[in-house]
Amino acid sequence: MPVVTILAPHVKDTEGGICILSYIENLPHEVLSYIQKRVPTFKLRPSKMAKAKYYANTCPKCGVMFGDFFLHAEPGDPFFSDR
Repeated sequence: MPVVTILAPHVKDTEGGICILSYIENLPHEVLSYIQKRVPTFKLRPSKMAKAKYYANTCPKCGVMFGDFFLHAEPGDPFFSDR
């Protein structure tokens, strides 16, 4: 299943200069359009765990949300940064 993460290069006051974004609640239309043309399963979804709506990866077959916690929070997760 394809999944998306968004990197923000050159972030002020960060040592590495690049941040991996998660729990994104708003995106500029141009950015969202670019992503969804390539991965249409990246959608705004409500999360009970986060108690908010955010853009998340979803299953292309059943629509189940793959929450950012499970992709970003633990060593070995696809988008976990060890920096």
